[in-house]
Amino acid sequence: MRLLTLHSFSGQLSATDSPFGWWIAVYFALAALSSGLILSAVVTCAFSKEPQLLRRASWSAVLLAFLGCLCLIADLAAPQEFLLTLTHFNPESWIAWGSRILGLFLILLLTASVTLPRQGWDWGASCMAFLLGVTALCLATYPAFVLLQASVSRPLWASNLLPLLFLLSAIHLGISAAGSLLGTRPRKSFFNLVILLELGVWGLFAASKWSLLFVTPASWLLLTIYLVGSFALPLMTRSTTKENSGKSWMLSGLAFFGAISMRLWLLEAGQSSQSFLS
Repeated sequence: MRLLTLHSFSGQLSATDSPFGWWIAVYFALAALSSGLILSAVVTCAFSKEPQLLRRASWSAVLLAFLGCLCLIADLAAPQEFLLTLTHFNPESWIAWGSRILGLFLILLLTASVTLPRQGWDWGASCMAFLLGVTALCLATYPAFVLLQASVSRPLWASNLLPLLFLLSAIHLGISAAGSLLGTRPRKSFFNLVILLELGVWGLFAASKWSLLFVTPASWLLLTIYLVGSFALPLMTRSTTKENSGKSWMLSGLAFFGAISMRLWLLEAGQSSQSFLS
């Protein structure tokens, strides 16, 4: 994205700044998947009190977040610049905040994966679940604030609906992957509520930004991948899908590619929307 070192980490973009690359869409989706998986496990543990579930979720989320870091570094023109986000901190930049949120999330995940008990729920597990949940919430939403901070030159991103949209998408993704990665799912009513809320927020966002959402030729294709992978196929086959089955893994993969397409769509259309400033 070449964005990490712009304007001394202020997070501000001008019309001539280098755009986000597709690696960033993958990074955003991996961050959403890892944070959503933890949020899904925390919600489930709030009812079942099974530390082993959160322990398994932490191991999976560590791998996903690490892969996200690799995608973030791969997108840089000079990968060593990634270290600048850790050694040079600008409190006004959501990019700088994001690198620290990601780092804290990884530390908490590694700690949880080795310290959470296999059986029995105690105050230590409750504190770890709380810390993981709060950090996962921050990781799920901070990319939206990066886009909001850059919305001066990209009017598509000037919407207060983005943080809620990113959060709901992350939870949706985490629930979709829980069946294959954790062997369990939160309550069906919770899943349906997340689906309805995400579609509702997308409808409101699309209604307010319609002319800016479809400025690129690939917009309709990305929309189709997002809707089919994230909603249509999972809802049609959810009742006949068993946890840890081949179909469950396939549907998790479809949801993940749908999440990538949604974020790539927002990035590509948002960067193209600068031409509408006049």
